[in-house]
Amino acid sequence: MDVVDPEPPPGDSELWTEPRVLLTGHSAVLSPRWGQAWTQVLAVNLRAARDGSGWTNLVTGSGTDD
Repeated sequence: MDVVDPEPPPGDSELWTEPRVLLTGHSAVLSPRWGQAWTQVLAVNLRAARDGSGWTNLVTGSGTDD
């Protein structure tokens, strides 16, 4: 995760100990595997747009209450 709210997360946030989460300081793009991971997500989502299969990393809503 490159962006969280609040940032940084409080010291007692579960994000710090969640084994499926890697917190980065706005530098995830510098990861050596970033390009490969992005390409895989793009391929899955292009397939989803074409044939209605499941999307990955789908973000919904505006993040606001209005």
